[in-house]
Amino acid sequence: MDDVGDKSGISSTELLLRERTPSATLLSHLSVVVKLPTYQLLISMVDPVICSKYFVDGRYLMKSILLIDQMINSGGNFIIAILLARLLGVDGFGYYSIALIIGMFAVQLSQAIIISPAQTIAPKLPNDKINSYCRATMYIAILLAIFSGIVSIVGSFVVDIALSTFDRLAFSVAIVGVQLHFWARKTSYILEDRVAALFGSIVRYTIQFIFVGLLFYIDGDDMIAIQVLGLGISSLLGAVTSTLKWWYIDSFRYSIIDLAKKHWGIGKWLIGTEAFNWLGSNLIYVFAGALVGITSIGALRAAQNIIGVAGIVVQILDNVVPVSSARYYAVGGISRLSSYMFSISIPVLFIGLIICSIVAIFSNEIMWIVYGSEYMMYGNVLFILAISFMFALGAYFLKVVFRAVEFIRPIFYSQIAVTVFVLISSKYLIENYEIAGAALGLLYSQVISLGLLLYYLPLKITQHDFTGK
Repeated sequence: MDDVGDKSGISSTELLLRERTPSATLLSHLSVVVKLPTYQLLISMVDPVICSKYFVDGRYLMKSILLIDQMINSGGNFIIAILLARLLGVDGFGYYSIALIIGMFAVQLSQAIIISPAQTIAPKLPNDKINSYCRATMYIAILLAIFSGIVSIVGSFVVDIALSTFDRLAFSVAIVGVQLHFWARKTSYILEDRVAALFGSIVRYTIQFIFVGLLFYIDGDDMIAIQVLGLGISSLLGAVTSTLKWWYIDSFRYSIIDLAKKHWGIGKWLIGTEAFNWLGSNLIYVFAGALVGITSIGALRAAQNIIGVAGIVVQILDNVVPVSSARYYAVGGISRLSSYMFSISIPVLFIGLIICSIVAIFSNEIMWIVYGSEYMMYGNVLFILAISFMFALGAYFLKVVFRAVEFIRPIFYSQIAVTVFVLISSKYLIENYEIAGAALGLLYSQVISLGLLLYYLPLKITQHDFTGK
């Protein structure tokens, strides 16, 4: 990392790039993800021949798996969303989006109960016991996934949703599959087996694209459920592929009972945070679907899918920036952390502002080009979400700062405030402004989150009060 530790082995060209401009610091951190020196990353951006040389070279191919895997997941989700939005129509895509929204709640449960504790526990274990530990987490992951699937079926009867037996089965399989693929992919990274994560992603999205291709040959009432089922089956096969890559039986057996106790000790405090996080992000969809209709969910998700392209940069940086920020704070205190965060956040915010401005100005045209004439009338939704993304981007960097100094309370408070706001305001906004009201709810939520984080920043950071007292 630049300015941290020994700089030996770094070329004078790269040092010049790193020290002269803030944007060079951003490039240097992208180069950490790709594992190419910054000057080689710059060259590879404009010369595909050189780019292919470095990525085909075995020394760099294995180290670039993280970026490739993220590109497959983000790009796969983006393209599949476009195809389904076009082929299923606004209503059909809305039903498909419900499965994704519920699936994300199951994923966040897995994050709280399994993955977050594992990311804390596994690095402290001896190398010969990590594999056994990860195998033991699989049993908890399977039980949690089955429980989530059963709850989804029971819930569909409780709220009296008009679904067929096949529909309920498809939704249940999708929730189980998405949750297990998330576990398998994250566990592969815990084991530092990036190839396993990549193989699982390739299998998942290859099979899911095959299911999407069926829409060109079949038509009928079950085609939406078939796509939801395809999401579940492809995710399950992706999870199996990743797991088989690193799975082997050794002489050590990690106690599942001990594992469950340790994970509950850590995870019980995270479940509430993850639940508020999901509610703050997705509760507005529930209100929109109930008050306006399933069309609103399809339109919102379609617009959000476009904004998600800009979020890929954040997902890539998120693999490096949180760890680097903690290291900068440990080495140089609050002044070093502030300098580092300014050097990273300003270029990203500037690029984000340019992208979101273009999206906002041409929102109607973009919706028409990407999804077709049926979606052009929802350009105002994309306009609002483009503005919302800028507030979300600012909040992201503030959350990184609070995590670096181990002061988490403002993040939790902001999630509670957003959830309360959505509960109080959603009915009024949607009844008066319909789908645009739901988008406004998402925008106001990000404004509230950013505002609270900014409020705590001078109160705590400048006072060096990181105890949470």
